[in-house]
Amino acid sequence: MLRRPGIAGTLVGARSARQLTDTLGALALDLPAAVLDRLTEVSAPELPFPHNILARFS
Repeated sequence: MLRRPGIAGTLVGARSARQLTDTLGALALDLPAAVLDRLTEVSAPELPFPHNILARFS
């Protein structure tokens, strides 16, 4: 997330110390740029009308 433009930080919530430890451990995960690009592509929301129409003109 922190590699994305405009993202200055992230919020983390946990119910237990174990969950917080596991979540913070994910900070060590380093995905290649190609994987991040693909994840961004497949997770992009489908915008409702009129955005889909307006996108055709830009």
